[in-house]
Amino acid sequence: MLDKETYSASSHARAHADRADPLLARAAGFREAPGFPEAVRVFAESMANFRLHGPKLINKLLGQDVRFRIVCFTLYLHYEDAEGEVDAGATYSRVLDLISRTVGGGHRVVETTLDLMSVMGLVVAERGTVDRRLKLYRPTDPLMRLLRIWLEGCFVPLDLVDPEGGRMARLRQGDEIVRQFMLGVGRGLRAREILTRRMPRFSCFFDRDGGWPFLAIIMAEALAGRPLPSRSEIASRFGVSKSQIAVVATEAARLGFLQADERGVWVTPDLMSEFERWVSINLAFFAAATEPAI
Repeated sequence: MLDKETYSASSHARAHADRADPLLARAAGFREAPGFPEAVRVFAESMANFRLHGPKLINKLLGQDVRFRIVCFTLYLHYEDAEGEVDAGATYSRVLDLISRTVGGGHRVVETTLDLMSVMGLVVAERGTVDRRLKLYRPTDPLMRLLRIWLEGCFVPLDLVDPEGGRMARLRQGDEIVRQFMLGVGRGLRAREILTRRMPRFSCFFDRDGGWPFLAIIMAEALAGRPLPSRSEIASRFGVSKSQIAVVATEAARLGFLQADERGVWVTPDLMSEFERWVSINLAFFAAATEPAI
C-alpha cells in the first residue's frame, strides 16, 4: 500500500491526467453528479446479476478483458456490415487483426473465444457468399437478447448521471441505439481506447480468470452493506474454480483492496474509491458511444 506522501503525489498526478484526458475529465464530472452514488450501486448490482443469471459458461466467456473485447469486436463487425457489403461481418482473421493491433491478443484466444461463443449458441458460422473460404460468425437472437440485458445495466446508471441522454427510453424504442452503441464501442476500441489501462491497479481483476465475477460480487455485496461471501461460495455461484478466486482474492488483499476482521472480509475504502472511478470511466465511455459522431 502507498504511504501518505506517495499517495498524495499520486493523487495530484492523477488529477492532472484527468484534466488532460477528455474521457477522464467527463468521468470526473459524472462523479460530481447527485445521482452518482446510486449509479455506482446500480452498476455493481447489474454487473453481478448479469454474471450470476446469464447463460451457462458466461463467466468463462467473459473471464478476461481480452475475451470481452473479442465479443465486442464480433458485434462491431456485425453492425459495420449494415452497409450491405457482400461477405462483410466477423471472421476469425478480422477479429484477430483487431485484437492483435489493439490489446495484443493472439490467435489462440481468438479461436477459443469464437468456438466458445458457437458452443453457447451466441453465434452461428456461415460460409461467405462470394468467397466460400470465408467463415462468418453471425450473432444469434440469444446473443442479441443478452446484449440488450447488458445494455440495460449500462444505461440505467448512465441515465442517473446524464439524464438528458435518455438512453433507456431510446433502448425501449428499438434497436437503433444498440447499433449506435456497438459501432461507437468498436470504433473506440479500434482507436485503442482501452479503459482498463486507465486502471492499472485493477489488473488483478481484468487479467485473471475469475477476476471479473469476483469484483462484481464483492462490490455488489459491499455496497449493500453485507460481508463478502466466502471464496468457495463465489466460485460456486459463478461457476468458476475456487483456485481462480483464491488467486484473485490473494492479489486483491496484497494491493490493499480487502481487509479482514472478526466479522469477516470487507472491501477497503481504497477499493471503494477505485471502483467508483472505474464506474465513472465506463459511464463516460458509454455516453460517448451513444452520442452522434462529430
